[in-house]
This record gives sequence, C-alpha cells and structure tokens, in this order.
Amino acid sequence: MDITKSNVFDLSKAIDDLEIKRKGIALRKQELEMKLSNIKNKIRSDRFKMPQQEYKLTCDRQEKYKKEIVDLQSSLNVLKDEMAKKQTLKFQLKHETGLWEADIVLKERITELRDKYMEFASDSTRVSSMRIMASKISEELELLLKL
Repeated sequence: MDITKSNVFDLSKAIDDLEIKRKGIALRKQELEMKLSNIKNKIRSDRFKMPQQEYKLTCDRQEKYKKEIVDLQSSLNVLKDEMAKKQTLKFQLKHETGLWEADIVLKERITELRDKYMEFASDSTRVSSMRIMASKISEELELLLKL
C-alpha cells in the first residue's frame, strides 16, 4: 500500500467523524439517564398515590429507557473500539511516512513563533496596537499547540 499524507489526513477525518457521532450518542444517553432518574424519583415518591394504570405506564417507560441506555452504551463501546483501532493505525502510518517527525518539528516552530510574539507583545517600547496584535497572534498559536 502506498502510504501518503492524504491517507493520514483521511484517517484523521474519519476519527473526527466518529468522535462527533460518539458525542451525539453520549448526549442522548445522558438525556435518557436524566429521564430515568426522574422516573425513579417519581416512582419512589408517588408509588402508592399513583393509579395502577399510570404506575404500569411509568414502569414500562422506565424499562424502555433502561433498554435504550444499554443499546446506546453498546454503540458507544463499538465506536470507542473503532476509534482506538483508527488511532493506532494513524499512529503507525505517521511513523511509516515520517509525519511524526514533521509534527514534532512543526510544533517546535510554532512554539518558537509563539514565544517570539509573546516577547514582542510584552515589549513596552512597541506601539500598543502592534503589541495587541502580537498578543492575539501568540494566543492563536497557543491554541494550535493544544490541538
């Protein structure tokens, strides 16, 4: 297989897409857990006050939420496994293509630029608008380093 930077980029995109999907499922699971908690509280507090029909419907809804949470958790597990496999493959591809070393060099260069602009921003002999601009650039470079 001919390994290129494009392969690594495509793999990164696929991992990002899986992460977005995972976050959506996790959010849905969290919503259901909140609803399930509300139902449990309602059953605990109103169990003997509820009509039998309402109690049965509430319990059925509780079981439905529990089942859906289990299904969502299994989906999350599958996604996490798939993401881990892709991350491992991406790591291997980066090493095979030498992109890993390029990432390190790029990070070092961005760090140097950030330090340069931070120094410029703190230089009181410079015009204030230039110092503000340098400060903003260093902040943006810091965000790049966190990626």
